[in-house]
Amino acid sequence: MKSFTLIELIISVVIFFLIGSAVVSVFNISQTSFRDDIHYVDLQQRARNAINGMTREIRQSSPANVSISSDWDQISFLIPGVTNSFNYSFVNQTIVRQHPTNVTRDIVTNVSNVTFCVWKGSSCCDSASEDCTLFNEVLIDLTLSKTVMQRGFTFSLTEKVRLRNE
Repeated sequence: MKSFTLIELIISVVIFFLIGSAVVSVFNISQTSFRDDIHYVDLQQRARNAINGMTREIRQSSPANVSISSDWDQISFLIPGVTNSFNYSFVNQTIVRQHPTNVTRDIVTNVSNVTFCVWKGSSCCDSASEDCTLFNEVLIDLTLSKTVMQRGFTFSLTEKVRLRNE
């Protein structure tokens, strides 16, 4: 009867160890990638929901009824048939919606940057030196960032909103 030598057993154990290590490594990499994708998709969904809600309301306004702050992080506008103005502002990494007066609601958190500007075709209109009521598009540039388990995730989204022609 023939049996295995000690060398053959050691070689087979080493080979199985290498194969097992490779399988565990692939599993860990795929699990990390899956978790990262979940956090990135979360940022995408929250940014898209925020942009869609703001776009839907801003689109109903006309250029004459839109006011943007000088540092471009706040927009106020009127919608025909509604007496109180709508206001979106960037406060403590959150976009806050105010309507009616003194009634606020957080739209999205983990905001690292937001810019509202009247778009004039290739750049933002400078209200200090130009008449921005001549243009009928508002640009919203939104960036969300968060850190999970010492990994940073960032998602940016830009939307141009065409205003009413009234």
